Amino acid sequence: MAKYIKMENQQVETILASWLNTGHEYNPELRLFKHPEFIFRKSGEWMGWNLFLGQSEESASFDENEKRDRLDNQAWQLYLSRFHR
Repeated sequence: MAKYIKMENQQVETILASWLNTGHEYNPELRLFKHPEFIFRKSGEWMGWNLFLGQSEESASFDENEKRDRLDNQAWQLYLSRFHR
């Protein structure tokens, strides 16, 4: 269990580092930020990967998106604790 928590903490740190390094990069061809989950969290508009991607509960990627949302939520809390006191 401790190994899993350590691995999850590393994933959260990696997500936060990626947001800080490339989160604001914009691809004009795709008309999308590299990390829309970061940009839209900052504006209060992020509702999760499944809504963003238009996935239903029956979608093959629904559970994986939910898992990513949990990690992203932890990264967001870490961001707030470190940069918005």
